Amino acid sequence: MSFDINVYVNDIKNASRADCEKYMRQFGIMAEIHPESNFATDSGFLPFKVEFPSHDFLKNKTFLSGFEIFSDAYDYEQELSLIKELLLKKSSGIFGLFKKKANTNANNSEPYIINPNVDSLLKNCKYIITMYLQSDNSFEPILALAFALYLVENCNGVIVYPHSDEYFDSNNKHEVFDQINEFFSELTPENLVCTPFEKWL
Repeated sequence: MSFDINVYVNDIKNASRADCEKYMRQFGIMAEIHPESNFATDSGFLPFKVEFPSHDFLKNKTFLSGFEIFSDAYDYEQELSLIKELLLKKSSGIFGLFKKKANTNANNSEPYIINPNVDSLLKNCKYIITMYLQSDNSFEPILALAFALYLVENCNGVIVYPHSDEYFDSNNKHEVFDQINEFFSELTPENLVCTPFEKWL
């Protein structure tokens, strides 16, 4: 299993390692993010030292986990302008390619990036953080979703799944809580793929 998560935020300066670590405790995650991490500039693997004291078979164990992350500035109007240019070509091949990504409103034929609801949120965002998730660590999706929710709540953000155009903001964040709990419920000693923590690299 591999998938990407995009988080669009208004101001990445509102995010901090200490606040994020504290936020993750509500999921039963005792996390320590690598001390040299910088959410605004990081590109590559974002390492976490984690413990899960509320899960029986994980108690008294410390793990190294994390996910690939890429941060960049985001300009809604620029992205929308590119989509409009593509639609103007009137090529059925190109239009077909971008029909799902660049939907149009049936009433006024105005294009939008995902849908009117998401676009109303994206207009206020100045930053995008993309997380690339693989299947080589059982804790990776749990940490990525908890981190994404932290950004939503502290940086006026919205989570978008590029593969499905699903989105989550402060109004439906409980659905991401459910996803985190589902990943936890699927963990067993038999299917656990993990790396014990030894030291920061």
